[in-house]
Amino acid sequence: MDRPNLTVLTSAPVTRLIFEGRKPDLQTTQAPLEMTGLKKVNPTLPASGWMMLPAVIRTKSRGRVRLTGPGSLDPADIESNLLSHPDDLKALVAVVELCREVCNSVALHPFLKQEVVPGNVKESALENYLRNTAVSWWHQTCTAKMGRDSLSVVDANLKVYGIENLRIADGSIMPRVRNPTIRQRWLD
Repeated sequence: MDRPNLTVLTSAPVTRLIFEGRKPDLQTTQAPLEMTGLKKVNPTLPASGWMMLPAVIRTKSRGRVRLTGPGSLDPADIESNLLSHPDDLKALVAVVELCREVCNSVALHPFLKQEVVPGNVKESALENYLRNTAVSWWHQTCTAKMGRDSLSVVDANLKVYGIENLRIADGSIMPRVRNPTIRQRWLD
């Protein structure tokens, strides 16, 4: 398989890193099908099974969050722009192929009947499937830049520019994510 030189972080049940001298680019998480909730979305899935969930964790695609009004109950307008950078799609295809390689290995052969999702799709069909089904793992950060330039949202004291008595004190003020899985900060 032709695959870029990527580093993988796997999670289940113990996290391990394959560093190759750098931070991980991709992540796979394994889960019993029953725990994913996908059966509610797709009732044709088997009654039991397991799945590998591939992820690109150092994405180049960038989204945005905008206020829709001045009220605290006004919803935020969120544009995730998932897979908008071509390198992200290329990396996601690579991690799906890596998951297939692992799942079709001799060691796992006794446990595998068939690949159900995405099924026997390749190349442009796989890219289309991924574009249509990709979701966020909900570790958004870096949406409210700290600084002094025109793009900054908060100052060094976490005060939001232009709004009195409001501070942002979470991962959204980070300039970049050191490790994409925020709950696993100990990896850095």
